[in-house]
Amino acid sequence: MDARVHLTTEERRDFRLLYGDPWQTVQDLLGHAQRETTWDIYLAPVADLRCAPCWRMCRS
Repeated sequence: MDARVHLTTEERRDFRLLYGDPWQTVQDLLGHAQRETTWDIYLAPVADLRCAPCWRMCRS
């Protein structure tokens, strides 16, 4: 995914340092105790799309 949007490892690190983890923000806003709950609810509708492998990779 980084190659697709032309992000280097350093740029990705800088992005996370500046903005934090977007999924953590969603999890906190919705009050989910587990990140998997947020992923399962909000990614379930798109799980079969071509980008699904990218989402699974981001989860780790």
